[in-house]
Amino acid sequence: FDRVHKAFTFTDFGINQTSDAFKKVFLEDEFEEKLIEAKVPQWQREYRFHDKRRWRLDFAWPDVKIAIEVHGGTFGFRKGTRWVATGGHTTGLGFRRDREKMNAAMVLGWRVFEIDSSHVHGRYGIKLAKDVLL
Repeated sequence: FDRVHKAFTFTDFGINQTSDAFKKVFLEDEFEEKLIEAKVPQWQREYRFHDKRRWRLDFAWPDVKIAIEVHGGTFGFRKGTRWVATGGHTTGLGFRRDREKMNAAMVLGWRVFEIDSSHVHGRYGIKLAKDVLL
């Protein structure tokens, strides 16, 4: 799918284009473009690694059990005296669910590397992928 098609598909399903889900797809698309440019070996997106749970890994290399998870919305904002989380990964429940998923992946022998939006926009994310996979 191209970006226009994804935007059309998300809109059809009622997902706001400013939502975290929508932004995450563009972040993953950007990282995928960088993987292609770096000539990283072929990967699978949204790879279902667990046979009983619906957990998926953003970018997976199943033959070597290596994955990269891209986390968007890692920073929130201050509203008065409260800190407001903007992404599912930064809420208490979201953080706990992520840990359960990562621990399950490790039990199954996966090495999962986690990056955020600054790593995708900068050089760290692609450098990490190349260091691990090339």
